[in-house]
Amino acid sequence: MSHKSEEKQIGDYTFEVSTLNFSDGMKVKAKADKLLMLKISDEGEFEEGVSPLSASVFMDIDIDNLEFVIGKFAERSRVKQAGGSYLPLASQKELIFAGNYELMYQWLDFAIEVTYSNFLDGLRKTAKKNMGKVKDSKFLKK
Repeated sequence: MSHKSEEKQIGDYTFEVSTLNFSDGMKVKAKADKLLMLKISDEGEFEEGVSPLSASVFMDIDIDNLEFVIGKFAERSRVKQAGGSYLPLASQKELIFAGNYELMYQWLDFAIEVTYSNFLDGLRKTAKKNMGKVKDSKFLKK
């Protein structure tokens, strides 16, 4: 089975992201649990063009973990500007994301979705199902 790749236009750039290898995916998941929590939260509360991951600036996320996660996804990503050709994002990220952190979060949001979409969908369903149980709990009723 080959890696799934998807493209997305974000701002002035087109990003192509391929899923992470299994071992890298597990390492990233272990280091990015707080980011994954933001991904399964109610994304409807964010304006279009704003990544729910940008809320991570308010969370205690270890910079080494964030750099690791960005680095692993950058290794599996390519980027191009209008009229240009694809370049490896790993060699372009310092230039492209300099001063443009929202673009970085939007790309990271997309990269996480490409690799973990099935996993995240399952977590979202479980969270919604469990929220219903909590709302119906006898402990919340007066």
